[in-house]
Amino acid sequence: MGGNVSSATTRVRLSEEEKKGDPMMRSAIVGIGSYVPPKVVTNDDLAQRMTTSDEWIQTRTGIRERRFADEGVKCSDLALEACRNALDDAGMTPADIDFLIFATLSPDHHFPGTACYLQPKLGTGPIGCLDVRNQCTGFLYSLTVADALIRAGVYKNILIVGAEVHSSALDFSDRGRDVAVLFGDAPPPWCSAHRPNQTAVCSTRNSTPTAASPGPCVWIFGTFRESPTSRRKPWPPRPCGRRWTARPSSSMR
Repeated sequence: MGGNVSSATTRVRLSEEEKKGDPMMRSAIVGIGSYVPPKVVTNDDLAQRMTTSDEWIQTRTGIRERRFADEGVKCSDLALEACRNALDDAGMTPADIDFLIFATLSPDHHFPGTACYLQPKLGTGPIGCLDVRNQCTGFLYSLTVADALIRAGVYKNILIVGAEVHSSALDFSDRGRDVAVLFGDAPPPWCSAHRPNQTAVCSTRNSTPTAASPGPCVWIFGTFRESPTSRRKPWPPRPCGRRWTARPSSSMR
């Protein structure tokens, strides 16, 4: 996952021998939730906005349709419904959560973190909130952080959510076609908690190339203002100027 940006792997199941001989506190995935917005966008719908077709998209990606959030629905709004489902699945309430981790690259605002907006909507009380910006692998990096905090005994119940509203920043012209056909909007959360004698996260391994090559990127407020296609971007950037840009992939042509 994550293309040329980063990668992460997770081993979840302990053997019976490891369970007997391992006194370490470990985290377990105790609840999983899901939610998709009601708006369905088919390949034929995209073909009305760019030069493409249902056959072209399915041949290269296998995708037939995706879900887009309605206008005005924020990333934290999508996450709220999914988190409620995850808590129900875990048999927990918002008051049981000690810490909240939110992985996204399409936040409500650049700052503060979107977890700070989700927290009062969910009703957890004044707990710690953390955002992770790590593209496709953000959810697995969040799991690594949650697992480490639970192992260290800092927290017992951590809610992790990875949510995206990509449709707000996709380029639906022919120039952005190779990226726009791939993404939709959705939030997959789960609850990590300390549960003795239960299938647990055994280990995680994260890595990032030492020199990542240019790939999909988002030009937004930051200290790096140079663009691959222009010497300098206008400053300040336009409000809500989030926009996907990418070099065309040979496999998508």
